[in-house]
Amino acid sequence: MNKRMLILLLVWIMAFSGMAEGQDVTRSCTASYSVSVTSISGGTGQTYPSFSGQGTVGYYNPNEARRRARHNLDECVQAAWDNRDRVSKPSECSESNQVYSYPFEMGLIPKIRNDLCSRYKAYDSLAITLSVIFSGDEGCLLDRNLWNTRLATDYVINCPNYEHEPGTNRLGGDYRSLLLDSPDWRLCKAECDGDARCMAWTYVRPGIQDPTKAKCWLKSNVPRRSPSSCCDSGVKLFP
Repeated sequence: MNKRMLILLLVWIMAFSGMAEGQDVTRSCTASYSVSVTSISGGTGQTYPSFSGQGTVGYYNPNEARRRARHNLDECVQAAWDNRDRVSKPSECSESNQVYSYPFEMGLIPKIRNDLCSRYKAYDSLAITLSVIFSGDEGCLLDRNLWNTRLATDYVINCPNYEHEPGTNRLGGDYRSLLLDSPDWRLCKAECDGDARCMAWTYVRPGIQDPTKAKCWLKSNVPRRSPSSCCDSGVKLFP
């Protein structure tokens, strides 16, 4: 080996050593939610915008960086499902966990409910299948071709009829109640609209639970509705 080739070899070894030991490597994977409506023949679902996860390792191993990116996405997807009725996104789906452009800022099921129930207004409820599709280079599929995570099959979403549902009770999900100064369901709706935790409300007419005053129940989820002369109800709709 001549001197020039030896020098080039040494330079290459030093460069590779620097990559292997001294440089952080960051890679990305992507994911997107896919919803299909299973309770309506010919019903159309929805695919939501993709979001990305990043993974970083302190040595040169792009596939390991992608596996960590997929791990961050999996953490986000699981946390979002575990907290599916909350009107917020979990911290696992934020940039602090190297997850970017997560599309459900106002919660997973609240957003899907808004989108699908507003499309199928005649239905009291919808059954859906919810999946997450992953894509990216080797490592993003965890070396086992795991490109799809099924979160739910025939999961039932209770749809609102109107923001005001006269003669309707939605029983369950209560986290706060209050007596109203006047017998007006709009006061109950306003309480719900002003409370970030509230997703639905039921107004109870005077004389049912209190002898003189109407009562308002705020709900942390959207219970199934049922006809009742005692009450009016409503469901918060989000943009």
